[in-house]
Amino acid sequence: MKQRHYNAHTIANTIRMTRRMRQEVWVLVEGDTDARFYSGFFNEKVCYIYPVYEKKVAVEVIQIINSSKVPGVIAIVDADYDTLGNSLNIPNLFFTDTHDIETLILKSPALEKTLKEYLPGNRLKKVQALAEDVRQALIEVGIFIGYLRWLSGKMGWNLSFKEMPLERFIDQNNIALDRIEVVRYSMAGKRGSVLSPDEIQQRVETEMMEQHDPWLICQGHDLVHILAIVLPEILKQYIGRDRRIRPLYHEIDRRLRLAYEPAFFTRTKLYCAIVLWERSHSVCILKEEIRSAQPCVQRTRLRRGRT
Repeated sequence: MKQRHYNAHTIANTIRMTRRMRQEVWVLVEGDTDARFYSGFFNEKVCYIYPVYEKKVAVEVIQIINSSKVPGVIAIVDADYDTLGNSLNIPNLFFTDTHDIETLILKSPALEKTLKEYLPGNRLKKVQALAEDVRQALIEVGIFIGYLRWLSGKMGWNLSFKEMPLERFIDQNNIALDRIEVVRYSMAGKRGSVLSPDEIQQRVETEMMEQHDPWLICQGHDLVHILAIVLPEILKQYIGRDRRIRPLYHEIDRRLRLAYEPAFFTRTKLYCAIVLWERSHSVCILKEEIRSAQPCVQRTRLRRGRT
């Protein structure tokens, strides 16, 4: 069960008291699924992965800890839109390379590994082409929703994306998004809006011309949902039209996470930033087999479990 009742000061005080008795490095993450994901990379004998259940809380805890000069505490959070424009630059705070964990996984070879499960044996050589088609489709459909989410927060539109039924807005034959209907759905129940749906769509499409990194714009949950919708149509080109595969969202999400290997993590900027943090604090918190697989900086002899 999620423990949402702890605020940043309570967590910071717990960390202070615990570190007086034990020297584990605290690794704060946003939620339970994040904790499970990162547990595959960190040596939990010398660090404690702790979900705080809200990104804002993780950031506040790190700021409190930094001001108190308590060593051995870091936080890893989703980049979301924080690395676009003026990004947060807080010591001991780390961001994902892409929008969130799901986009990190979809951009990695974990997608190819997952797609192999849907191809017959005589089509496995086509997996790279299939993955390229899938990623292109995900970005083409998901980019508008990503920009809409971003501008909603930035411009104070306060649009609602809760339980958005994307299957209603995606033409599966052409793999295209009905943008105006997405806007109308997000505005449903909102009174007194200054802008009309057409004006909001135009504002979003104008912003899209800035061509920000789509892997920072698109939200991972949206892309996994889109993948479950469009994959059957894309697969027709590779396995024929007589076979119908309709994967569920939770099935694909689970397969993608299981397919993500530690070796993929070592190719990220996040991994390199953590290795540099280890060096500057003379401590090893990553699993040795991960660090030895692909060091991104010159390795040095580090002490274990102390900061």
